[in-house]
Amino acid sequence: MKILLKSFDGSALGQKVIQKLQASLSHWADRLGQVVVRIVDLNGPKGGVDKACSILVEVPRREPLRVTAIGSDYVTATNLAIHRLGRVAYRAFNRRAFQ
Repeated sequence: MKILLKSFDGSALGQKVIQKLQASLSHWADRLGQVVVRIVDLNGPKGGVDKACSILVEVPRREPLRVTAIGSDYVTATNLAIHRLGRVAYRAFNRRAFQ
């Protein structure tokens, strides 16, 4: 599983995101391809609930897994997206088609 961070300069948050993703997806790591994480500020310096995190997980021979979360800060948005991805991955990989 290869994790790519795009559109973000914060290395401290980036390392935490990578660690949380590895922990969240470790059970299915052998089934996953590339993981792309995009963290952006939707409306620039205006403020408000506008930080977004989207995660795309490529799965060989299957449709990719996609989640998006919006929060008031980067940490909230990334935590919510990783949590959602864990639920989506659980549902996707615990179907009969993968067993």
